[in-house]
Amino acid sequence: MKRQLTDLFIFLILEVTSVLVAAGSFALIPSKVVAGGVAGSYFFLFSAFMLYRMLKWPQWWEAWSFYPLVLFLFGCAIPMLYERFTHIGMSFNDIRIWGIPGPEFHHIATSTLGLLFLVTLAETIRVIALKGKKARAS
Repeated sequence: MKRQLTDLFIFLILEVTSVLVAAGSFALIPSKVVAGGVAGSYFFLFSAFMLYRMLKWPQWWEAWSFYPLVLFLFGCAIPMLYERFTHIGMSFNDIRIWGIPGPEFHHIATSTLGLLFLVTLAETIRVIALKGKKARAS
């Protein structure tokens, strides 16, 4: 449980940092394609890292954050990065991801990331509560 709690705290930091990386990329990098690449790469890397760490947990399939994470990584981060770079000459407004226009899909991805953050936060609180309950029972 200690490793899981440590991982959950790391996950929360990575999730919050993702917003800063995305905002900073678009604020500091003049090319929207490069800024999108930096932000998209971070989204892919942090969510792939989270999945890698989570799969090492005993009974990882019971983790609340596992399912929103898989949805975000495979349903949002990878498809958006793939479509953006296979259509590098096109405006993001003209790109379709899963048949959805780029800006609308970006809103879905942002909402999915928000869901992932809230579920990770709830899971962190749950694990802290369970740890406290086990300590009091001992």
